[in-house]
Amino acid sequence: IADIGAAIPLAFLCYMAVEKISAIPTKKETVQEVVKAFTMESLVQSVAIGIRDESTLTSLIEGLTRIEKNLTDKDKEEIKNVGSHLDPPADNLKEIINNMISSLDVEKHLERARLKFAKGEKAYSPSDKDMKQSIEELIFEACRPFDDSKFRYLILEIKKRNTQLMNTSSLEEAAKERSHDIIYRFKIFIESNKKDMAVLRSIMNNTNGHLKLNFDEVRALSRELRKPPYEISPDEIWNAYYRTDSARVRPIGELKNPANIIALTQFAMGKIDVLEPFRDKVDRKFNDWINSNVSNGRIFTEDELEWLKMMKTYISSFLEINMTSFNQPPFVNKGGASRAYNIFGHDLNRILYELNEKLI
Repeated sequence: IADIGAAIPLAFLCYMAVEKISAIPTKKETVQEVVKAFTMESLVQSVAIGIRDESTLTSLIEGLTRIEKNLTDKDKEEIKNVGSHLDPPADNLKEIINNMISSLDVEKHLERARLKFAKGEKAYSPSDKDMKQSIEELIFEACRPFDDSKFRYLILEIKKRNTQLMNTSSLEEAAKERSHDIIYRFKIFIESNKKDMAVLRSIMNNTNGHLKLNFDEVRALSRELRKPPYEISPDEIWNAYYRTDSARVRPIGELKNPANIIALTQFAMGKIDVLEPFRDKVDRKFNDWINSNVSNGRIFTEDELEWLKMMKTYISSFLEINMTSFNQPPFVNKGGASRAYNIFGHDLNRILYELNEKLI
């Protein structure tokens, strides 16, 4: 009765929170961030009263994982004792966490649908109704422990005890653990998509250091990373690498560049030994190209150098440059393609070709 009494006002509060959130025009990621900001207590009780959407479960999994990493022997024994009375019994918290992760796995959803509805049909393809029922069953089974008031109380009590014991070093350790998790998700993303995404195939199969990449595909790569189940951004990945391997990772700086995902992917694949902002790499290659031209007797004027630096900056953001690029800022504000041709003459085509070849 006490549990029901405590759950009723919480259910109302959760309902009101969802109503207010849904009334605000916002991106999907923003709603998920709000859910992640809920306290562990709110997440546990929300799941107990049947609020079991993907964002809530993902946030709860993250919270339980942090608790599991700091369990004492006493904590583990208490969980084992309470877990033995669950239906089905659970020996440890990690087992419960893994079941919840599996309940969000698309492959597990398909497997359950085939097992439940295929009836020996080899060419069976699950309908939306079959998938919905399979997902609901898996989530229901994974969340059963939270139907038990003793289990809920114990988890929150352990979390409270361990929070009081945490100090600065343990917080830093938690940040590193979070970083390792982000890096792991990034590597899983690469492994899962390297055969289907052209930009990943190009980076993986590259052997000469020169990449031919499409800017739209690079931006699409970043967008896919932000979607479930990965839900990470290039900046988060970069900071995670910097926190765990600062000797080989340069700070990303304040200037954001979509092309940084290229360097991140190369680093994760082992194609490069040092992770540096993509713009820094282009700057270095540009200086080498300038010096090579000077060595061969091609001395650039001040006007030429000004335009060459604009071309370099453009390439570092959009990965290539051609004659139509001069119809875009900053070139169009300085005379566009006609001005570029007046400055470089017939040498312009060679310069464009070499910049595209040497800088990327």
